[in-house]
Amino acid sequence: VYGGYELIVPESNKKTVLKKLASVYKVKVRIRKSRRVTRYKIKSGETLISIARKFRIQLLRIIQFNNIKRPGLIRAGRIIYIPN
Repeated sequence: VYGGYELIVPESNKKTVLKKLASVYKVKVRIRKSRRVTRYKIKSGETLISIARKFRIQLLRIIQFNNIKRPGLIRAGRIIYIPN
């Protein structure tokens, strides 16, 4: 586990997993309020803007949520997460 990354843990055992991580890796753990996400596989010909429109969400939210460094270079088959 590296700093700056977001770890998504199932709601059912979130506290247990995060407490273990904190003790093993000596890291500060922050439990955020759960937010639902949609897993989406990018199809050929799609762009991030078309996906944003499809889900009625701001493009910047998708880029930030998925930590996309070069938004113009997405590829078909890549899995992204859409925050609801």
